[in-house]
Amino acid sequence: MIVAQTVERLVAAGVAPGDIGVMTPYSAQVNLLNQLLNERLMISCPEAAGMVECSSVDAFQGREKEVVVISTVRSNTMAALGFLTDWRRLNVAITRARSGMIIVGDRDTLLVDRYWGRLLAFIGSKQAILLEQDLLDHFAAEPLQSFGRMALRRSNANFLLDPASGLKVGDRIQ
Repeated sequence: MIVAQTVERLVAAGVAPGDIGVMTPYSAQVNLLNQLLNERLMISCPEAAGMVECSSVDAFQGREKEVVVISTVRSNTMAALGFLTDWRRLNVAITRARSGMIIVGDRDTLLVDRYWGRLLAFIGSKQAILLEQDLLDHFAAEPLQSFGRMALRRSNANFLLDPASGLKVGDRIQ
């Protein structure tokens, strides 16, 4: 639901639906996200329904989007990451965005992996970790200006959403 709400806010803020990509490592998650995205967009912005690409990480290889929302899916007490431990998939995932990237994931689960841990440390050092509600509040308070493709080029912020982490905006990962 966080991913669908985030995409809905991006479209409402003026980001062209075709410039948004949603990626996840699992095909079942792709199907679920496509359904959720289209249901929400049919209500809030019918002309955008079906225009936001939602695919697997592998399907995005060699292509880019202005904004990429990455759903890491995994959240468990054993911190099992499955496909997410493949550094090549991580590389593909985080290099597909031209202007903005939003990562939705469980910090505690992702920190177990050395590559994800380094990425989270970097994002934390840039003070770019937001809870779900913080991101939605940010979008509501400061909507992106609609300048076509340049709308997002004014920011180099990347966000990690972790509803269970208890982090506040600006908190650093240790």
